[in-house]
Amino acid sequence: MRIIDQIHERSAFTPTEREIATFLEENSKEAVNLSLDELSEKIFVSKSTVIRFCKKLGFKGHKELCVELAKELSMYLMDDRRIDSSFPYKPGDDRKTMAEKVYALSYGSLVQDVPGS
Repeated sequence: MRIIDQIHERSAFTPTEREIATFLEENSKEAVNLSLDELSEKIFVSKSTVIRFCKKLGFKGHKELCVELAKELSMYLMDDRRIDSSFPYKPGDDRKTMAEKVYALSYGSLVQDVPGS
């Protein structure tokens, strides 16, 4: 199951964990670059609460969650759907969007062949 899907499914979370999940879902691109200290300060929870949340999702800690979330974000763009490699571009795509799609497709092809990813 994708991390975004795990974060979106909040039924098993405590109220504080829901706050963390909401922040990660709404600010995922920013969150992957935050240190544990910065993340805990930003959402007003303790560092140990963030770590427990990460472990609940199956990660060893904050850094592992951020790395995996960054990988996932690089393979999925704006509308949270996989890019169709046969027809990745749409009429009206600007240069930035096209560059993001090229990056996501390139990165995705590299990650798929790596054992353990």
